[in-house]
Amino acid sequence: MTHDRDNFSMMDAVTSFGKKNHLSLSKSLAFVLALLFIGCLVGTGLLVYHLSSCTSPSTKVVEQVEICGQMPYENFSTTTTEVREYSTTTTVDPVTTTVPKEKIVDIRLPRSILPDAYDVKLIPFILEGNFTFKGEITIRVNVTEAVSNITLHSDELEINQKSITVNDLQNNTFAVEKIENDTERQFLIIFPKEKLQAGQYDIYIEFKGILNDQMQGFYRSSYNVETEVRWIAATQFQATDARRAFPCFDEPAMKAKFKISLARFKNMSSISNMPKVLSKPVDGLEDYEWDVYQESIPMSTYLVAFVVSDFVSLKSGNFSVWVRQGAQPQARYSLEIGPKVLKFYEDFFQIKFPLPKVDMIALPDFAAGAMENWGLVTYRETAMLYEEGVSSRSSLQRVTSVIAHELAHQWFGNLVTPRWWTDIWLNEGFASYMEYIGTDAVQPDWKVMDQFVVLELQNVFSLDVLKSSHPVSIKVNNPVEINDIFDRISYSKGATIIRMMEYFLTSEVFRRGLTNYLTSRMYSSAEQDDLWHALTEQAHKDGTLKKELAVKQIMDTWTLQTGFPLVTVTRSYDSKFISFKQERFLIGSNRTDPESSLWWIPLTYVSKDDREIKSEWLPVEPEIVLTDAKLDKNEWLLVNIDQRGYYRVNYDNKNWQLLTQQLLDKNGFKNFSSTNRAQLLDDSLNLAAAGFLDYDIALNLTRYLTNERDCVPWMTAFIGLDYIQEMFMKTADFDKLKLYLSSLLKEVYAHVGFEDSPKDSQLTVYNRMEVLWRACLLGNIDCIRNAVTYFHNWRTAPNSDQYNPISPNQKNVVYCVAIRAGGQEEWEFAWERYQRTNVGSEKETILSALGCSRDTWILSRYLYWAITEGSGIRKQDAPRVFAAVANNIIGQDLTYKFFKNNWALLKKSVGSSLSLLNSIVKACISHINTQEELNDLKTFVRENVGEFSVVAKTIEQSIEQVEGNVRWMNSNYDKIVRWLARYQRSHDSANNR
Repeated sequence: MTHDRDNFSMMDAVTSFGKKNHLSLSKSLAFVLALLFIGCLVGTGLLVYHLSSCTSPSTKVVEQVEICGQMPYENFSTTTTEVREYSTTTTVDPVTTTVPKEKIVDIRLPRSILPDAYDVKLIPFILEGNFTFKGEITIRVNVTEAVSNITLHSDELEINQKSITVNDLQNNTFAVEKIENDTERQFLIIFPKEKLQAGQYDIYIEFKGILNDQMQGFYRSSYNVETEVRWIAATQFQATDARRAFPCFDEPAMKAKFKISLARFKNMSSISNMPKVLSKPVDGLEDYEWDVYQESIPMSTYLVAFVVSDFVSLKSGNFSVWVRQGAQPQARYSLEIGPKVLKFYEDFFQIKFPLPKVDMIALPDFAAGAMENWGLVTYRETAMLYEEGVSSRSSLQRVTSVIAHELAHQWFGNLVTPRWWTDIWLNEGFASYMEYIGTDAVQPDWKVMDQFVVLELQNVFSLDVLKSSHPVSIKVNNPVEINDIFDRISYSKGATIIRMMEYFLTSEVFRRGLTNYLTSRMYSSAEQDDLWHALTEQAHKDGTLKKELAVKQIMDTWTLQTGFPLVTVTRSYDSKFISFKQERFLIGSNRTDPESSLWWIPLTYVSKDDREIKSEWLPVEPEIVLTDAKLDKNEWLLVNIDQRGYYRVNYDNKNWQLLTQQLLDKNGFKNFSSTNRAQLLDDSLNLAAAGFLDYDIALNLTRYLTNERDCVPWMTAFIGLDYIQEMFMKTADFDKLKLYLSSLLKEVYAHVGFEDSPKDSQLTVYNRMEVLWRACLLGNIDCIRNAVTYFHNWRTAPNSDQYNPISPNQKNVVYCVAIRAGGQEEWEFAWERYQRTNVGSEKETILSALGCSRDTWILSRYLYWAITEGSGIRKQDAPRVFAAVANNIIGQDLTYKFFKNNWALLKKSVGSSLSLLNSIVKACISHINTQEELNDLKTFVRENVGEFSVVAKTIEQSIEQVEGNVRWMNSNYDKIVRWLARYQRSHDSANNR
């Protein structure tokens, strides 16, 4: 997007937060003033009562005329299958349901023994068909005080007790009396016959394990070359699965050096974190060779990685990409962009990449999107591979951003690692923010920093508003709880508050502070306070933060508290007073915050006639009042420029009206940047949904969208429109909503058109994708005719396996609309193309489109196929199938009933892959919006409560989401119907003139 010179973008501004002329109200003073005010009101009321000779006449309520607008939003993107949560107001009859969580168990290892170096030797038996591995390990440890046992981690390994030896460095052997397996804590406890005194020892263990099919630990994966199945062995250790591959001290702070040796068939190859030193025969196994790797620098166990495969590689200097045979062309973009991103980070952090090489590999089966193993980054195929002419521009951006995310981890997470999983957000929040900075550096035309506001900040608001949310920095105990915090709070909220911090510190201070932090803690571990200290020192040195204020003081309010603030701005139009009041943004019938949460809030604001960005701190006090605001009463005031801060903003009614007037001006709306237009949409609609703002104000504001052409505001608006559409879809009043949505899309649909052009900018492509998706599903005849025609031309082409006339950027729309409008023949054609395509992004696109069918029997069969081994759908893709069917109004009841009737089957199929199971649970539940279904859900969970402990957090959040849907229907549905009816009358009247 381009901005006029009058736009007040904050991207280039330097903002300092200092002391201004304002009145700060403490809690105690505010309380006293409130009591005095109430007393005055009571006294005045009594006086009026006793002096009046008659009662007041009844007051006539005049209903304000509403014109047109939209509602709060729920994400329904053509580029993601993630189900996003939204909650609202109004009381719902409670049905108490408590899902028992894993009991609190102390799983921390003792600190009396620390690892120094590992020598790991593994032989995976891939081609023999039994999918096992055997190994031996020598761990050099430092015993810091006398101990009677050695406690380390082991999970699902068969330990050869007789093999275990303990030696000191003088080669004295300490006999082992016994071993114990604490399966609850996944401990292997070795008891020597005599105490070990302080010093260094070598522990030797032989073991066996299973190459599992759960995409965790050391696991197996496969792909096909024509009719032949090819097998590989790969690793995924984060967070606590290195212990499934070899006994180890599996905590992030227990860093050590690793020397890896892998045995493989001679016609295969292997890779690991470090470069290969040599290959040699395996004694006793004629067809095998050892690959021996250089010893690593100190690193955490979860970052160790290795893959045995018959893959091929492409190289550029010390950078290599590995892919299955036949996919080499799809890896060229990654090989081009990866070294550029790596070089950018070296310059950004002012620290050279510390390893001698980087390998990136695309795995056919991979539960996560990607994993940042040091020197060997593993990816799902769709996160690393891009096929020109087949994959869409959104796929290209995804590949770039995921690579940028994982390579950022090489510094933030790998070089400096969180001391414990409590601060995993330091890893994921920073990588999530840096992926935008890294992507913007190598693809500046994509405007990804503008997209950040919608994709990260506004996205995570909807989760962080729930009671079942959690602080960014949170204590965790068992492995289930550790996996639970790899969520949008750690990733998106972490990224958002880091972005906010960069703005109030300035980019220069932010970068210098990061470099100092990484340099001082490299090859070690850290807590968030270590980062705060480094940034504070730099900010004080450069004068961007007052000496009496520390980053910790500010940021602890954002990382240690759940939720986010609402800043209410109230102006005195006859004087120069502006009040900024903060409270936690809460929803539901009880908005009282029992913890009285307050934040250090960096306020930024501009006015209509003064575009210079002004700044102010709202400290941990309920309210500040500016006493010298130079604002004309007819000027609007805009707060939180470009939505830099992680908070919502509400205004008094007159200021909302002034902002709306500016937006409704045909060209005047461009006086606001596209990100601020998105913010005004997001804040107003969510405030109205939560009961903080009259819906008339929010809906009137949205009328300006008929003139909007930029992608970012539309991205925000579509989230809200999709949510309303989902809530209304099964009701008798959907026709009224459909009329409104269609009229709103009319001009922008004509603007973007149906045809795709290679010359289009990234945001133009995105806007077209999103507009066409909604227009077609709302019944736009031109849109549907184009989609069906394109699909028909593809289906009837004599060489449809090689020839596809559909633009890659329009496949989501065309495939879905054609399958929705067609029948079994269209579905079967798409299914055949899914099985035949060699491109992962094309497979994902088709999988999502197959859920668009209107035939319930096809959708039911599709759900079963998703969790049936050998069906052709990989386990990693099961959540995509469930999300696709659940996004189809016809499939929503099917997914919910499938969840209820086949829970045991779901757990058996994907249960050990908790991230996959959690995604399926969300897809099956989150669309419910009636009290009857909510009661049924709670009853089902209560009656089967013992079955849901592994997904307790997801169940809790999903039920809260459903409660929010029910509240929204009870509170807002009738209001919206009345508003839509008035809109329809005005629409009909205008057409009849």
